[in-house]
Amino acid sequence: MKQRSTIAILTAAIALSATAGAAVASNAGDGVARKPSPLVAWASDGVPIYGPRGPHGKLIRASDLDACRGHTHRVMLRGELVRIYHYHRLRGEKRPPGCAVFRRDATTPLPAVSIRLSPDSFPAFDPAISDYVVRCDGAPVGVTVTGQGSESVSVDGAGARSGDFDEQVPLAAGQAFTISAVVGRSERDYHVRCLPQDFPAWDFARFGEPDAEYYVVTPSISFVQSVPNYTVIFDQQGVPVWWYASTATPIDGKVLDDGSIAWGRFDGGTGYEIRSLDGTLLRQVGVWGGSTDPHDMVELGNGDLLLLEYKPRQHVDLTAYGGSADATVGDAVIHEVDPSGNDVWSWDSKDHIALDETGRWWATALAQTPVDPVHMNSMEVNGSSLVVSARHLDAVYSIDRTTGDIQWKLGGTSIPQSLTVLDDPYSPNPFGGQHDARILPDGTLTVHDNGTAFGRPPRAVRYSIDQIARTATLLESVSDPAVTDAVCCGSARRAADGSWLMGWGANSLVEELAPDGNPNFTLSFGSAFSYRAVPVPAGRLTAPALRAGMSSMFPR
Repeated sequence: MKQRSTIAILTAAIALSATAGAAVASNAGDGVARKPSPLVAWASDGVPIYGPRGPHGKLIRASDLDACRGHTHRVMLRGELVRIYHYHRLRGEKRPPGCAVFRRDATTPLPAVSIRLSPDSFPAFDPAISDYVVRCDGAPVGVTVTGQGSESVSVDGAGARSGDFDEQVPLAAGQAFTISAVVGRSERDYHVRCLPQDFPAWDFARFGEPDAEYYVVTPSISFVQSVPNYTVIFDQQGVPVWWYASTATPIDGKVLDDGSIAWGRFDGGTGYEIRSLDGTLLRQVGVWGGSTDPHDMVELGNGDLLLLEYKPRQHVDLTAYGGSADATVGDAVIHEVDPSGNDVWSWDSKDHIALDETGRWWATALAQTPVDPVHMNSMEVNGSSLVVSARHLDAVYSIDRTTGDIQWKLGGTSIPQSLTVLDDPYSPNPFGGQHDARILPDGTLTVHDNGTAFGRPPRAVRYSIDQIARTATLLESVSDPAVTDAVCCGSARRAADGSWLMGWGANSLVEELAPDGNPNFTLSFGSAFSYRAVPVPAGRLTAPALRAGMSSMFPR
């Protein structure tokens, strides 16, 4: 899809302060201002190598880098300031930095060779792009090389050849091979991986510079047909660089702090899988003795996890709402679980949220077994508070983690803790079955408002919360005219630069919108959709680690 998107930015009542820039100073103690080090070389895995100084001229230390001597921040590359993963050569180091490094002069142009794969690759070959996939059909992958001048190319470890030639590479699903292009003393590697035949179809179009390096999606839900269960990591070029096929439908895929991959199992309450990049099951986490809800899982800094449970409560009189006099209700319970699986803290909706608050959702709630009056779908730690979204309450709540009390409520039926909504055209009902409530570093709240059953399209919204004045002021509202409804699901993640990563609910479309409202990219999956789309925090994954993980799962 190449539909241009629109973004309406509403003026805030109070202007937010801009982040103060750090002073540019030398770390060497000489008082002389320094600049970031320039590009000095390239690694054979396509990663650029810079000198020892980073942003504002600060000397980079080994502790700032990963095991490959790399990390992520904005650097100057080919005349543009871009945020990418890169290596640093530290002061005094003799060995080259990086993983699998073959250095070349920074001024050497990209190889001019042309490479064509059969079956066709995605994307089409571009000497600036390092990773490709082909949908294998059981036959060897054909490689057609059209050489230029003295350049030579090595295919799958064979001797380098110049000129025009063809090669055949036997490849099974998940396996990969490397094409190395050599120009003089320089070399650049291109990585080609075989997609399984049942890998979900996708369309990708790139229009600008994506904000994140990688994105996690789970395009494994469809209302019209059965679809395979894949958790997928895409890169900035729309290439699936990592995937895992599950036995259960995955939702809420995310990369954890240690670089492992987690997703909820939408299979009746068995919890979350946490796997390393090589596919090894590290942990399966859930609520002991209960049914774990896979809508969200949150890491805490002490190693504990927040998990959701739908806890049955029997003998509830729901006649006032059109239900049975002896019904079973599924209360929403939040658990903090330590690494050993012990429950160290919990909060139960039945103690804090009245059944009256379900309001217009009772017909839907009564159709569920057990009856589902809350339907919590996201959690977010905010200091000593916990911000949660409840679809069947049309509301976002802030909970005091010490007392369990409701501090404020935004949307839904009115209670004493409700906030007054300002500058929102949909006030006093800002949400319709909303999802993915998140708190940004500046304290503002973002939400994916589905607009369900209100006859309006979904949107992403950002509010300034004033707990003293008890107000929520709308600062931004983001929409796409191509997306007219979202009956469920969805996510909205605002980056520091003002761009938005949107998973448009029960729609195929995932897109990242630049601050001006135009898309950086669009990604869609035919009849399938992803419950959420989640950006990977900068520096948490690297291309070499992703490739190594895949090759461990699919060795040759």
